[in-house]
Amino acid sequence: MSDLNVIFMDSYDRNAFARLKELSPNLQTMEAKGKEQLATFPSLMQDIFAGLFKANPQFKEEIPASVRVNKQILEQAMNLPQWSTLRENTRFDECCSAIGTLAISEKALEMIPEEVKQQINDQLRAEQEAADLLNKADALEELADEIIKRHDATPELQQKAQDMIESAEKMKAQAQQIQQKMTRPQLDENQLRIALRKTLDEANGELESVLAYTWGTEAGPGTKMSPGDRFKLAARIRRDQKLRRIADLAGRMKNIALDKQRYKVEQQGEIANVELGCDLGRLLPSELVQISHPLLKQDFKRRFIEKQCLQYHLETKERKGKGPVICCVDNSGSMKGDREIWAKAVALALLTIARKQNRAFACIHFGNSSELKVFEFPDPKKVSPLETADMATFFFGGGTDFERPLTEAVAVLKKSAFEKADIIFITDGECDVSDRFLKKFKQDKAEKKFQVITVLLDDIGEYSVEKFSDQVFAADISSDSKVLSAVFSI
Repeated sequence: MSDLNVIFMDSYDRNAFARLKELSPNLQTMEAKGKEQLATFPSLMQDIFAGLFKANPQFKEEIPASVRVNKQILEQAMNLPQWSTLRENTRFDECCSAIGTLAISEKALEMIPEEVKQQINDQLRAEQEAADLLNKADALEELADEIIKRHDATPELQQKAQDMIESAEKMKAQAQQIQQKMTRPQLDENQLRIALRKTLDEANGELESVLAYTWGTEAGPGTKMSPGDRFKLAARIRRDQKLRRIADLAGRMKNIALDKQRYKVEQQGEIANVELGCDLGRLLPSELVQISHPLLKQDFKRRFIEKQCLQYHLETKERKGKGPVICCVDNSGSMKGDREIWAKAVALALLTIARKQNRAFACIHFGNSSELKVFEFPDPKKVSPLETADMATFFFGGGTDFERPLTEAVAVLKKSAFEKADIIFITDGECDVSDRFLKKFKQDKAEKKFQVITVLLDDIGEYSVEKFSDQVFAADISSDSKVLSAVFSI
C-alpha cells in the first residue's frame, strides 16, 4: 500500500519532486496541510507534478479504490485545453511543474467535499487493514508449510501448523469482509470540470506572471534563476495581486516592445555555417523530418530543449544600438491603481529592451521632494527577477515633485554606464519647475545630448512637462498602443 500514485512515476520523477519540495517551504506546508484533511493528498501532489512534467504521462490500469478520486481529478484536468496550455511551460521544466503543482493542489483539495474526504480516509484505512491481515495470513501459511514439510516435526508442531492455517484462513475471510464493505468515493464530474477550468486558468496566469519576471534574450524562461528563488518569486506573486497585474500587463507590452526593436538587427539571409541551437526557422531539413518520426521525435524534443539541434548560422549586420534607458515613474497618491500598474508595466517592458540589447537601465520612483527611490541596473542581464519584482512593487503614495527625479536622472546619466541615456518620464500630475532648475537642466541636456520623452496619464495639459521634454504623449491606458510604440522605439 506504499505506492498510491495513479500515474507511472520512475525514480527520477520521485527524486525531482522530493528535491524541489526541500527547496519550497510552500510545497512542504501545502503537503502537510493537505495530508491532515486527506491521507492520499501527498500522492495527488506527486501525480499532478508527474502529469505536468513528464513527456507522456500514463495512468496505471489498476489502482486502489482510495485513490480513484485522485485519478478522476487528473483525468478530467488532462482532457481540458487549459491543461495543454499549462504544459507548454511545464513539460520538462521541473521548477515550473512544481509551481503549477502548488497552484492546482491547493484548489484540488477544496474541490473534494468533506464527506468524500472522510470516505477516502476510511477507505484507505480499510485497505491498509485488509492488506495487513493478508500479509499476516501469508506469513502464517508460509511458516505452517515449512513445519508440515519437516520430517522431524512432532505431533504438537503439526497441530500448531494446522492452527496457523486456520488462523490464516480466518484473517483472509476478515480481509475479504473488510474489502466488501469498502465504499467507492467519487466526485460529481460536471462540478469537477467547472472547478478545474477555473483552477487551470488561474494556474496558467500565475505561471505566466512568474515567467514575465524572468525575460531573457533567448528561447525559454530567460534569466537564469535558482529553483529556490523562483519559488520565492512564485510565492510572492501569489500573495501580491499588484505584482501579478503588473506582470500580466507587462507580458502583453513585451511583444510590442520587442517588435519595435527588431529593426536593430537586419538578417541578410546568407548562410555562413552550421551551428547548434533551437531556432525553428533555421533548423536543417534533416532535423525537421525528425519531428514527425515516431522513434526520433523524443530525441529531437530533448535536443531542442537543450539547444543541441543543427541549424544554419546566418550572417547578420547589427546597427549600432542606442544608449541606456532611465525611466522616471510618478509614485504620487493619485497614481495608485490602474495608472501605477500601467506605468510599472512600461518600466518592465523597457527593462526587457535593455536586457535584450545590453543597455544599462535605471528606474527612478518619485513622489514629493523628499521621496525618491532609485533602482540602477548597469548590466540588466545580471538583474535577478526578485530585484525586478522589488522595482515593480515599490510605491510611495505621497505628493508630486518633478525637479528631484529629473536632477537624479541627470546624476545617474553622468555615470559611465549610463552615458547617452534617454529619459522616459511617466506622470499623471502637474508640477511646475523653477526657472533656475530649468536653466541648469537644459545645460545638462545640451552637454550630455539626451532626450526626455514624457508620458501623461491624464488630460491635464502640458503646462510644465513641455518645458523640459522633447516629446510629450498623452496616454489612454485602456488603449495605449500608439503611445507604447513611440516609447518603445527609443
